[in-house]
Amino acid sequence: MRTERTSQMAHGVARALVIILVFALVGTPARSTVEVTSELAGQESGSAILRIALRDTIAPVDSTYFNVIAQTLDKKYKKWWAVVDLDSSGGNIQAALEIGAILRERGLAALVDRGASCMSACVYVLAGAPTRIVNQRAIIGIHRPYDPNDTADTAAQQRQKQDDLGKRIVAFLQTMSVPTRLYEDSVFIAPDRMKILTPTEIATYGLDANDPSVDEANEVREAKSLGISRLELGRRKADARRRCGMDRLNDDTPFAELRKAALCEEKYVKGK
Repeated sequence: MRTERTSQMAHGVARALVIILVFALVGTPARSTVEVTSELAGQESGSAILRIALRDTIAPVDSTYFNVIAQTLDKKYKKWWAVVDLDSSGGNIQAALEIGAILRERGLAALVDRGASCMSACVYVLAGAPTRIVNQRAIIGIHRPYDPNDTADTAAQQRQKQDDLGKRIVAFLQTMSVPTRLYEDSVFIAPDRMKILTPTEIATYGLDANDPSVDEANEVREAKSLGISRLELGRRKADARRRCGMDRLNDDTPFAELRKAALCEEKYVKGK
């Protein structure tokens, strides 16, 4: 699973190389919950790859702020793409769902890096990304969503609220090709507790894998652009993985080596 996911990471870099300038991303300390922490513009092409941080508690305004950042980048660059660094204990569930939807709409990747955590509502931001990368040393945690300002004090009221919220979350997860068990299992974990997911559970919920529907659509488009069949594209990529040493890549592989592998893969996939 880890080798396949790291290969997907390198392939994602390869796709980005075709579209925009690739550079080594260097993070800087966050000053607010949502911010662009690093960027490199291609002065000639007007394009960029960015690193956007979403850290600390997710506030209700953060989805609006995230959208404002995206619209600002639309004006600044002809083309841009971003990896969204997640390191959050959770927060407002509605804002998390909205940010996850923005990531999906814009095709942005989500990363929970080494030493970072994505807990509670943050997990739904991660679920929204079409490309999801979770470092082996990252922490993912779930519990039942709740309203910290809740005043409903009867079981009937709570049941209605949970049903309404559950329908929204389940619909969101289905759209993102994430098993609805992620939410269903969390319902039985009290808000004052946190279940830390094992690597197996993370994989079972699909939180460390790309959306298969998006992946397949990308593969078909790539095959068409090369004038070959989907089958031939798969054969070339399998050959590229062997020739380019993709199986040796892991979460700790330096970005420069990932970039080298991605360029190598691109060469063989294009039949050069």
